[in-house]
Formats: sequence, C-alpha cells, structure tokens
Amino acid sequence: MLTDKEFDNLLELARMDLPADEAKALKQDIDNILGYVETIQEVSANLDTDPTPGKVYNVLREDIDPYEPGMFKEDLLANAPETDENKDYIKVQKIL
Repeated sequence: MLTDKEFDNLLELARMDLPADEAKALKQDIDNILGYVETIQEVSANLDTDPTPGKVYNVLREDIDPYEPGMFKEDLLANAPETDENKDYIKVQKIL
C-alpha cells in the first residue's frame, strides 16, 4: 500500500526516528490498516443509499399522568426503613 518514500515522509512528518526493524513492523501495521479501510470503502460503495428509509412518525407517547398522585404512597412508606408518620416522609441519615 505505502511506498518506502511515502512511509519515510510519514515518519518525518511525525518526527519519529525508528530502528529499521521497528520501522518495518510499523509499515506492515499501517499497510494492514489501510487494507481494512480499502475493504470498508469497497463495501460502502456497493450499499444501497436510498435517502428515504420509510415512513417517519413520532414513537413517543403522550405526556400524561398514568397514575393518580399518592396512589403508591402507603406501599412506599411501608417498605421504607424509617418514616416520619406526621409528615409522610422517609427518614434518611443526615449527610453534611
């Protein structure tokens, strides 16, 4: 993929000075990466790129209250470790 001149230019731009064996391994790694990129480009060129995928519609539900306020209050307070019976609060440890 890369010529020796292009690879040397790349090392110079990156300001890298590598021993010959490391440079050879790095060049092989870069060639492998460029091979993968080329494969991906070939596959993506053959894909159908129709800009209209289908009917577009809103999939969100209407913003409504599904339960009455306080409907689960007794169950919640019954499962809490400690509560304040006068104000219907769950007691928690003070954190400062």
